[in-house]
Amino acid sequence: MNVIRRINQIPLSKFALFTLAAGLAIFLPLSLWLVRQQTQLPSSAAPRLTPVKKIESFGPVPSQPPQIKLITPFIGKVGDVVVIKGKNLGDNPKDREIVFAGVIAKEEDILSWKDDQIQVKVPWGARSGLIRVVIGPWQMSWGIPFIVYSKETKLKVSYQGRRLDLRGEAGAVDTVFIWPKVAEKISTTAAGMKEVILTKPPVAVALYDKLGRLVDFYVDPIEFSFGL
Repeated sequence: MNVIRRINQIPLSKFALFTLAAGLAIFLPLSLWLVRQQTQLPSSAAPRLTPVKKIESFGPVPSQPPQIKLITPFIGKVGDVVVIKGKNLGDNPKDREIVFAGVIAKEEDILSWKDDQIQVKVPWGARSGLIRVVIGPWQMSWGIPFIVYSKETKLKVSYQGRRLDLRGEAGAVDTVFIWPKVAEKISTTAAGMKEVILTKPPVAVALYDKLGRLVDFYVDPIEFSFGL
């Protein structure tokens, strides 16, 4: 009873302050305890994933000498896909390189590598010249230059019917190489257009100046029946 009387004698403002202080004294330690308990409990969130390395299966270097039978198309720009056909190329051998006139294609440029066919993108910085394939101790090329062009290339080679026309800046061209046909001189029409008459569609074309240097050009892929 004495306790109750003393409480009744306490002013309301002091009683409220006392109640708040007591509540904080109980609540804060309890809150800290709960937080510690939560940090000690196993998390129910998604588990941390360990990065999985990409596993790529490589085959052995071919035991027989590889051969290149065809590179198609014979012309392209950076980023275009080129197909190298042949035999004994290996099934995705690890020790390998594809070199575009001195510029090595990066591993990400090699799209597929089978024993009879390789698909590769024309790498950045590539220029016209021979494509060389290196597999272990073996090195080989097709022997016919691959032509690299860009949007700055002004000379166009057009093929319609049996006629191969050179349009644009063709003044530097002295010799046309047509495969499977041999190299030959260019004839000039009465209209001043340079042309070559063919007996069948060409598989590859290369242009040279008087010093034997390659001259870059571009083509219409529809006229040559391939897609760049």
